[in-house]
Amino acid sequence: YKVTCVYLVARDEQPTFEGLQGEDTQLEIKTRVRTAVRLLQAFTADAMQRSGFGNRTFHVEEEANGEPVVRFITLDQ
Repeated sequence: YKVTCVYLVARDEQPTFEGLQGEDTQLEIKTRVRTAVRLLQAFTADAMQRSGFGNRTFHVEEEANGEPVVRFITLDQ
């Protein structure tokens, strides 16, 4: 199994992220989500190690360049 990062966008809205204005919003969102998922992987690995399960974490779906996949989904409602 692999985790896929998904960013949900309302049908009548543009992708936004708090604090972003006038930038390439979608690229910046991808960068922030990718950073967050890598931090979460590291946190999970550390917590598993401290709990006696070894250095284990979850797998993330990756692009060909090794970056986590971030999918934008526009909601119908």
